[in-house]
Amino acid sequence: MRKLERKKLEIDEKIKEDVKSAPFVSITHDGWTSLNTESYFTTTIHFISDTWMLNNAVLGTIQLKGSHTSENIAAELKATQTKWNFPTPIATTDNAANERKAYEINKWERFGCLGHKINLVVKNSLGVSELGKLLGKARKMVTFFHQSSSITDLFLEKQKVIFSGQSEQEQLIGHKLIIDVVTRWNSTLYMLQRLNEQFPVLMALANDPSLTKHASTTIKNCIFTFEEQTVIENLVSLLDPFEKATTILCADKTPTMHKVLPITTKLLRIIEISEEDIPVVRRVKEKM
Repeated sequence: MRKLERKKLEIDEKIKEDVKSAPFVSITHDGWTSLNTESYFTTTIHFISDTWMLNNAVLGTIQLKGSHTSENIAAELKATQTKWNFPTPIATTDNAANERKAYEINKWERFGCLGHKINLVVKNSLGVSELGKLLGKARKMVTFFHQSSSITDLFLEKQKVIFSGQSEQEQLIGHKLIIDVVTRWNSTLYMLQRLNEQFPVLMALANDPSLTKHASTTIKNCIFTFEEQTVIENLVSLLDPFEKATTILCADKTPTMHKVLPITTKLLRIIEISEEDIPVVRRVKEKM
């Protein structure tokens, strides 16, 4: 513990020295809640070094006592600035009202995170009623596999039978099903992509005579119909550019602000309504 504490102090001093030489800095700031329902805020600083390298460092993850008022957040940010002695920053944060107000209180310039906006746009669009049943079936299917190691083992064996000998598809052997999480829309995309990819395996498994009646019934009830499979394929194609955009915007070693307008323009073109759109995709685009 003493060695760790000494190491921490050494790193602190190095960061302070590096920041001292940077006349301009930016910060990213985000709040989150632990499993013990404790509130924390993490502040990361970004600056260009004397050798023109884009650097970043986590200044701290601080527990925020009391309510998440703009005043409390503003005070925490000021305390962080005092501790690390950095100049007035330009900030990027999520788009919550208390975050926006906190920077107004401190008179710091702030930009809303486009990645967060994309997350909100897609999460909202996936709430169309027509997708409720499909996503429910997908989650029930994946959960069933995650709860049964024997079914998962049989699933992996089926992959070897179906994909072996096909050079492009052999790489799919060993892929397990993915469950999505509430806070990340792209996890829903990953879940649907994997179900789409493994559709032939699931079809073969549903009719395997070695399955118990319960397992067979569960898989048959959750597997997509051919019509639903078409919907999933179209939805994955629509969401894929949003995933690529999010990945591009998450870079921390290269600047990304100059990419905002091109990415936004591209996404706006992608969600234009087309006569070829199936009804569900049209509804999703309208929501977007």
